[in-house]
Amino acid sequence: MGLSPEGLTERYLYSRDMVFRYAFGRWWGDTDLATTAIWVLLNAATGDTEQRHRPTLERCISRSRGAGHTGLVIVNLFAFRDTNPRNLWTAHDAVGPANDEVLRVITTAGAHTIAAWGGHGRLGGRSGHIGPLLDSPMCLGITQHGEPRHPLYVARDTQLVPWVPVRPAPHPENEKLRTVLLQATPAARQRLRAALEVVRSLTSEGPPVVAWSPMTGQGSTAAPSCCRFRSTTQGLRSSSQRCSPSTPNPCSTG
Repeated sequence: MGLSPEGLTERYLYSRDMVFRYAFGRWWGDTDLATTAIWVLLNAATGDTEQRHRPTLERCISRSRGAGHTGLVIVNLFAFRDTNPRNLWTAHDAVGPANDEVLRVITTAGAHTIAAWGGHGRLGGRSGHIGPLLDSPMCLGITQHGEPRHPLYVARDTQLVPWVPVRPAPHPENEKLRTVLLQATPAARQRLRAALEVVRSLTSEGPPVVAWSPMTGQGSTAAPSCCRFRSTTQGLRSSSQRCSPSTPNPCSTG
């Protein structure tokens, strides 16, 4: 946890090596995600650790305050930290190993999800892949290719509208799997349904849990943890259980 230059509460979710930033939050009121706006932008820049001017953040904060939210969390299609989006094309891994799960959990827990990554979201078909992971996303209008517009490039009085993601073309391997399943025996299908029910019971019950990175403005000492598991507590809480995105663990759903 840290403080903004104005003394507001900030939280961060980084990879150990600081190559990826999975989430950034700032609050001027209650830090409960249930009253927090979730903004899905293109990629994580480096202004958080370099203390540079951040016009996109300021615009998102202004809109979130105006809508009555108590704070905002920014997540991204690509967690790779770079100030130049063009470098996403050459990054070894621009998405980040834990990013899909972070997007799924945080957007489900937030008050509203605003998709706002602009036209570059089509890179590698990323926006089409991520659309189904977002919880009831809204947007500030769309580009000619159906991508949600960036907050810096729309009028300040632009109203939010639902964003309907463009469905990606079926992957050939998925089509092969579909064919195999259609040819499976009734007994095999029943075993598959039973296995899926077990997985669903382990991953879909309980509130979201986010263990934010211990952040001093210089770095992180923990692997990101963002997962779902059985729990009787309510709301967002810190977890002592660390779920490394590079190794299998009981918190992972993907």
